Amino acid sequence: MSVKEKAILKFTERFEGSHKSLGPSDVDYRVYDKQGNLIAFALVIPTDKKIKSCYPLQVSLNNLSKLSLKRLNPVIIWACLDGIMYGKINSISGTVSWQGTSELSSELVVMYPKQKTFNYARHY
Repeated sequence: MSVKEKAILKFTERFEGSHKSLGPSDVDYRVYDKQGNLIAFALVIPTDKKIKSCYPLQVSLNNLSKLSLKRLNPVIIWACLDGIMYGKINSISGTVSWQGTSELSSELVVMYPKQKTFNYARHY
């Protein structure tokens, strides 16, 4: 099972929901409630940090923009080594900056500091 799949399963089990994977040029998942109603779209970002030391959380501005166009409860899920951190993009705030070592490998990235609107779930 991939890191992204493990993270979306942990996220949807919190409310007995389900998910459907989307194509490579789209966001990662559609999220459904336990009655099968579409309730959100999710982007899953693997990270090599543990929950207690995961900040600042990062996402590519291009991916964030793609997710925001979905409008129906867009959620970012960071797949940490020991669980997930997640939040709705309209209730978290971050700063945009360039990240990379050269013009060819640089991109705009949104950095999210710790904030009360983030939720988490540990893998046990």
